[in-house]
Amino acid sequence: SDAINILRSELRSFDYMFYQQVLSTPGLYSFWLRGQCLYVGMSIDLKRRIEEHSKNEQNVELKSYIDSYPNEIMISIVYLNYNQNTLLKLEAEAIKHLNPITNVLLTGQDAHE
Repeated sequence: SDAINILRSELRSFDYMFYQQVLSTPGLYSFWLRGQCLYVGMSIDLKRRIEEHSKNEQNVELKSYIDSYPNEIMISIVYLNYNQNTLLKLEAEAIKHLNPITNVLLTGQDAHE
């Protein structure tokens, strides 16, 4: 899909200046290191979610990459004005195609808030 192509190609440096510019709207995002997809996620509030990744990451493996390669982590965001169920389906499709190495399966509705 177009969203997956954008997640794969429109990469920006993951730093303070970047996530200050992220909008508080729904969409998908992905973290990358040296061409390898680390993580794919979705949120109904991308700004809040991206800030969480930078401050209090719950995914220990992703946090390790972010801490170990602070100047090399790249991020891509696709703003999509869809409801949560549609975003979840797109996220699952992106995970299948991009094969991120730190995504973990979470159970429960709060996994993607």
